[in-house]
Amino acid sequence: MDLLFKLAVFFVPFDNLFFAPSKGWATISPILFALYAISNFKELTQSIKATKNYVFLVVVIIIYSTCLYLFYPPDLGNIFDSFSTLAFGMLLYLSLYIRYIIRKQDMKEDIKILIFAYTISFFYGFVKFLALKGGVGFVLSMFSLIEKRYYDRLAFTFTEPSFISLHVAGVMYLLCISIKDKLLKKKLFKLICAFCLLTLISGDSARFLVDFAIILALIVAKTLTLHKIKFSKKIVILVLIVLMTGGLALQISGNTRVTKMLNGNSYNDMINSDPSLAARYFRINSSIHGYENEPFRALFGAGTGNSFYFLRYGYNDALAEYTNAYVDEVAGLYDQKVNQLFCMPIRLVSEIGVVWFIILMLLIFSKVIKNKENVFDLLIIIYLYVQFDSYAFYTFPLYLFIIDYKANKRRIAKNIEQMKKVGKVRRVKKGVLKQQLSITYKTETSENIK
Repeated sequence: MDLLFKLAVFFVPFDNLFFAPSKGWATISPILFALYAISNFKELTQSIKATKNYVFLVVVIIIYSTCLYLFYPPDLGNIFDSFSTLAFGMLLYLSLYIRYIIRKQDMKEDIKILIFAYTISFFYGFVKFLALKGGVGFVLSMFSLIEKRYYDRLAFTFTEPSFISLHVAGVMYLLCISIKDKLLKKKLFKLICAFCLLTLISGDSARFLVDFAIILALIVAKTLTLHKIKFSKKIVILVLIVLMTGGLALQISGNTRVTKMLNGNSYNDMINSDPSLAARYFRINSSIHGYENEPFRALFGAGTGNSFYFLRYGYNDALAEYTNAYVDEVAGLYDQKVNQLFCMPIRLVSEIGVVWFIILMLLIFSKVIKNKENVFDLLIIIYLYVQFDSYAFYTFPLYLFIIDYKANKRRIAKNIEQMKKVGKVRRVKKGVLKQQLSITYKTETSENIK
């Protein structure tokens, strides 16, 4: 079963495989992680008992959604899609719990496998980048055979160019700031820099340019608020940030998609200047108008898999604001029971309502604060999910596990410390007792002699 987990780790960067079952996020890692968790049934039951609060919360939401189906007739395909991806996300977390907390396996070996896989992903992207720039047709035809969704842009081994941010910030960065091994941390940092540099040079992902600027700002804010870093190092970091910002500004100025957005006179003009962004935002905007038109319904949601209801409630209002010529993804959206809104907060509000959404956010923030984790890292994750809405993707389950893994380590260290203290007390008491017995014996002996 170790091989199954290692294969799952290795295939994490490869989510555009021609043989993957999914039409969108074409990956097999979530399936392999799920199989690993299920195949270790005894440990799975242990992990469920150990994380009963999470399981209870998910069960409550499932029951709640089932009740909402009485008022909002569901689509069976959407129900399967939603609950299966939710199950994959949960099983990913549980598989990590089984391997590293219950079985206490060494994490370093698996991270080495992941680094190796991401290194292959980078060089795959580098070769494709050269082939695209050089117009080498026969090489590009080989890429089209391997990839499920072929793009004539740099995407490495990821589903599409927009997934670069998710892998760089949502997987590699999370691991880089979490592990203590200096060598592995250094390798991950180099990989992050390599992915960022090549993506910025290519200019093939407008989203990455925006994401890079925002995430970089959050990392800078996090760095400057850390008390452990010396003032001189903070100055060096600021200088590097200024240089990187200058390079980013030059890259943005040469990217027609981004410059068109920035040249918009209003927020609506900026959004509608880009066809892809406009089509994606339309689903979000329709849902927001849906909340405005049906505020009472928005408080409680329409049930898991039923996010399309609020899209319909606000469809006409959003259509009146849509000005882009690209209408293929928008025209027939009202009649489709779409289950993808490209924004996790919007999807959650549409499915479980504003009330439950606020409860979940409070629970997440309280967990982060309770475990003394850095809030800026959570903000980076929330930002990533603003443009992504899959329950099965690695980022949030991984982040949640990292928090629990650290907390478990602290508990073990605390217990060991307490045991040491108890041992010392016992040794001291034993020593005192021996001393008292020795004194008593000497006293009695001297009296007998007298």
